[in-house]
Amino acid sequence: MNYHIMIQDKFIDGFIEDVYEIGEENNNIFWIRGNEGDTEHIKTNKSVEFIGNNEQEIKERLNKINPSDNIFVHWYDEFIAELVYDLPNKLFVFFWGGEMFEIPYWHHFYWLFDKKTSKYLLKINAPKIQLNSKFFQTFYNRAKYILFPPKDELLFLRRLKHLQNIDYFICNELDTEEVNLIRKLYPNSNFKHLPAFYDVNFDLSLSFVAPPPNEIIKVLLGNSATFTNNHLDAFEKLKKLNLDIYCPLSYGRSSVQELITNKGNQLFGNAFKPILNFMNRNEYCGFLNSMDIVFMYHNRQQAWGNIATALALGKPVFLKKNNPLWQFIHAMGLSCYDAEKIAEYDLPSLIEIERNKREENVQKLKLHISKEKRLQDLKNIFEHYAN
Repeated sequence: MNYHIMIQDKFIDGFIEDVYEIGEENNNIFWIRGNEGDTEHIKTNKSVEFIGNNEQEIKERLNKINPSDNIFVHWYDEFIAELVYDLPNKLFVFFWGGEMFEIPYWHHFYWLFDKKTSKYLLKINAPKIQLNSKFFQTFYNRAKYILFPPKDELLFLRRLKHLQNIDYFICNELDTEEVNLIRKLYPNSNFKHLPAFYDVNFDLSLSFVAPPPNEIIKVLLGNSATFTNNHLDAFEKLKKLNLDIYCPLSYGRSSVQELITNKGNQLFGNAFKPILNFMNRNEYCGFLNSMDIVFMYHNRQQAWGNIATALALGKPVFLKKNNPLWQFIHAMGLSCYDAEKIAEYDLPSLIEIERNKREENVQKLKLHISKEKRLQDLKNIFEHYAN
């Protein structure tokens, strides 16, 4: 039997549908973290069980399953890592992104956040330096906090221990740069990489017809109200361009939503359009279709659903070259563009080029992220590895 421990996210309903479509529903049990109604994301009519958030109660559930059963984790955070660490079961982890790179926070701080974002985070988190008789003491406290945060170091040691217990790490077949990054950051991990992925709206996007170009170029900036979007630094790249900036902020932290909305309004005025309401898949795909350009300024893999949909819709996608998705997209034979140099591109021409390449891009994407490929990979995992 396969036990899935799942967070309440927009991808979960689709994954459960996939399991049913390949005829594996009798071999899989879906445990949803939290309580029914905590979010609006879980709407499936299939059999699921909400397991709450009590650590002891979830641990008791896990201790009752057979050692030969498999555990699939959808969002491998510290909470779940502690609960599954000492279990004898085979452990499969579907990769999302933040769970590997945002905790321990300070261990990843140096590479996740760009200059303006990191400056703001230090301002609100690190001890203040006082220009008085306590200057040297406060300077020392700040430096110690940043370089040697005790709690964070302990979390890092536990993370090293936890990752040794993962048997299979699941993400797209050609997403090898991401796998290499995790192995580099956590050299004690010894997982095997298995190809599989969630529904990222590729097949849905095929039903949308390309709209005419907008009079003022519409840019999608980022994917959520999280600091790893590096919104504050991305603003610097966009502020001298004549663009309408649409910024999804419905997903993430309310404090980040408020900060980025205020800063965006201050810098861009009416050209800044914060997206504060959640959309369903069809609405969001139509919204993406109305954009001209997608601009992501993450240093880690994030927003793959947005990016994959944009590529299938024939939109130019701008990424930083150090983002593992840069290599993944090029490995599929598609193009993406350097976010650091967006001001140097002839954007109207680029929009037309990608618009004309849409069918070619769709055929390349179909080999890697279509529903047929998705179901095939999932079936392969259940038949050959989770048996």
